[in-house]
Amino acid sequence: MNYIVPEDRLIELLTAELNLTALERGGVDNWSWYGDSIEDYLNLMSEENNHNFEDYEELAEFFVEKEFKKEE
Repeated sequence: MNYIVPEDRLIELLTAELNLTALERGGVDNWSWYGDSIEDYLNLMSEENNHNFEDYEELAEFFVEKEFKKEE
């Protein structure tokens, strides 16, 4: 399935992905509080959106449906 994404949002998403990749390559995913931070964020997003998100993939799918228009 394809989605129409505004160019500025696509650049924002790719920038965030590159930033995360750089941080993880630098060892951020080995920090003792890394998992706690992820869990805290998922809990916050679950509360704000009245949905129980188990992982980032589920959260991302939720935002894709909410934010982007499907290409017909």
